[in-house]
Amino acid sequence: MVTFDQIQRILAWARSTKHKVIIEFENYPYKVLIYKYIRAINNQGQIVEWHRAFGPQPPHKVLTSMKIKKITVQTPEKETKELKNLNQLLEEVGGPAGT
Repeated sequence: MVTFDQIQRILAWARSTKHKVIIEFENYPYKVLIYKYIRAINNQGQIVEWHRAFGPQPPHKVLTSMKIKKITVQTPEKETKELKNLNQLLEEVGGPAGT
């Protein structure tokens, strides 16, 4: 389970380091993009309305309730790293996943 504070920590890290985090879900056409803001994107990478993609659920509820397929972290130099779960992402951001 991911908390609101953990999502805020990921967003702050992405903003300060200029990393892009793209979270893809199993059998779902929309993804979560964490960069300067937390946004919903379609499979072509275009921003869509959050409510259209995920309804009224806030980001931490979406990440908790849906099965994650993969997480892609892109550096400012356009290098990418694939992660399998949110715990790996939280470790990448810094600090243990449970805080």
